[in-house]
Amino acid sequence: MTKVDTARNRIYLATEVKACNLPIRVRAVRTTATITVTVIGSPRPKNKMCPDYVRPKKGYVQLRRPIGNRKIVHAPTHESPGPVTR
Repeated sequence: MTKVDTARNRIYLATEVKACNLPIRVRAVRTTATITVTVIGSPRPKNKMCPDYVRPKKGYVQLRRPIGNRKIVHAPTHESPGPVTR
């Protein structure tokens, strides 16, 4: 996550993705205290070589209800997320 826009109810995301593992879905689980964001990638093709490069991807999660003072949480991954700014 890179930025939270409380006026537009958006959480902006940025990452680098590997050639064969593209983000295909974003899930936001909301509670009264938190919003947990999960990016789900495509499965790596079986028996197929993947190019060895990464490329930047940007996007956002549009929420229906106001973010308010809820804490934005990145779903657990094997990598640490970057800083979030409001």
